[in-house]
Amino acid sequence: RYFNSFTSLFGKREYLLGVAFAVLQKQYAFAVELCVRGEKLFSDSVFAKIKQEIIKNLRQNELPQKSTFKKQLVNFINRG
Repeated sequence: RYFNSFTSLFGKREYLLGVAFAVLQKQYAFAVELCVRGEKLFSDSVFAKIKQEIIKNLRQNELPQKSTFKKQLVNFINRG
C-alpha cells in the first residue's frame, strides 16, 4: 500500500489520521514526515510527541511488534 502525499488543504484531524494509517501500514518514515509537517502547520506539540514515540520505538526496534504503541497513538488522536 502506498500513501501519496498530504497537502496543506488537510486539517489537523486528517494529518493525525494520516499518521495513524502510516504507522498501521508500517510506513514509519512517512508517519514522521507527516508529524513534522503537522507540527509546522498547526503549531501543536502532539505531532512532536508522536514523532518522538515513533523514532524511539524504531531505535529500540519495537515498533512492529508492540501493539501498546498503536494504543498510545489512538489515545493521542482521540485527544486531538
